[in-house]
Amino acid sequence: MIRYTSEVLFLLALSFSLLPSQARAGFLYVDPSGVTPGGQTAYTTIQAAVNAAPANSTIIVDPGNYTENVTINQQGIILDGAQSGINPVPGRSGAESVLNGTITVTAANVTVDGFTVNNNSQYGTSPINLNAQADIATVAVNSVIQNNIVFNTTLIATGNNPIDILIGPITTGNPNITPLPLNGLVQNNVVQGNNGNIGIDHTTGTTVQGNLVNASANQFGTAIDIYYSDNNSILNNEINNAPASTSPWYFSAIKLRGAQGNLVESNYGYLDGQPPIQELEGSSNNTILNNDLSPFAAPVPEPASAVLLLTAMVPFFAITTRSGWHKRRGR
Repeated sequence: MIRYTSEVLFLLALSFSLLPSQARAGFLYVDPSGVTPGGQTAYTTIQAAVNAAPANSTIIVDPGNYTENVTINQQGIILDGAQSGINPVPGRSGAESVLNGTITVTAANVTVDGFTVNNNSQYGTSPINLNAQADIATVAVNSVIQNNIVFNTTLIATGNNPIDILIGPITTGNPNITPLPLNGLVQNNVVQGNNGNIGIDHTTGTTVQGNLVNASANQFGTAIDIYYSDNNSILNNEINNAPASTSPWYFSAIKLRGAQGNLVESNYGYLDGQPPIQELEGSSNNTILNNDLSPFAAPVPEPASAVLLLTAMVPFFAITTRSGWHKRRGR
């Protein structure tokens, strides 16, 4: 029988305390310095924490810059950035957990909340995620992607669509794959940059709501693309700056291709391009209502007579907006 002295037991306890203690309690920390501001031992990379996390753990990522491609393959993981729970759509301040890379989710019931994801890798230059195209990609059921800022500055010149947030399997453009019941939730994210878009690919039951999509120079795609996916909901998203094109296969705010039974409601914003919402490739039985997506309009010039009148009356009157005149100064 082996007997342990008090000194040995103390050393064993000390060795366990030097490990990231949150792994035992269901919480793990990540900090670039290896120590949290509260003095707790932390992993220095997100992937190391994910690899060590038991199912249903929460990983708290401190502010800082992390250059890596993260794959979450353990179910029930909650990955919380420094801005977890804070919606960036109306704007937010404070330090961010910045991931220079990608996040791929391949397990069920995973939440990614409160990050800035900045991917500047051109397609084909690195194995950045599941389909080498998305900044945040998920093929898992009941995944939640929320309160993130997703930014991609790379213009892709290969003809492949760099999707910023992708919900769906690898299809490589194959329309014959049966849609998967992923039941995902993509909400309150800001998607911006040259290739800003959200893609739902061969998926059912996913809700995309409350996101801001700024597709300022999107060269290959559309702001929200529903590709051979059924019974999804696209609600209350703001879409801005989708650029113009002469091809119906490229630019529009929301595009449904081979899509059935989807709800597209109360989306709004401004764009310059094809019709704001398009149904292509046999799409049918979709409900599209109460959307306000208007094309850009050139400013209307003031009539010459009005300009002369204003010039003559400047000493006595002041104009503040186009909507009307104010009374004499000082009153």
